[in-house]
Amino acid sequence: MWALLMLLIISGCSPKNLTKQTDHPMVISPKSGAVWMETYSYKIRWKGIEHGNVCIAILLGGKDKGIINDCKTPAQRGVFIWKIPRGFVSYFGINKEDKARVVIFTKTNQDIEIFSDYFTISKPSN
Repeated sequence: MWALLMLLIISGCSPKNLTKQTDHPMVISPKSGAVWMETYSYKIRWKGIEHGNVCIAILLGGKDKGIINDCKTPAQRGVFIWKIPRGFVSYFGINKEDKARVVIFTKTNQDIEIFSDYFTISKPSN
């Protein structure tokens, strides 16, 4: 441990800087295996985007299904509550889509684009 700390000090890195270098933007929720139901509300969570506003879009089976917020959600908030509309997947004649993903990006920096794990959006059971 001391050897690593001395190496960091000699190379000009502090543990604080090391943490910032390895902290990259990511979607925290939804996670792989999550099942979200139409008509229910869920929290989309992310970290590592500190400035500006984010746009949040949904992909179903790799196809863009549009932006679900107004692109005015502050990036540093790290959370957006989305109520999945009735028919979001069932309107297409399917009961569920297992290849759903959230993509978060900023309008000011096109280099920041982060994707969630694949998750499922399902038709309500009733």
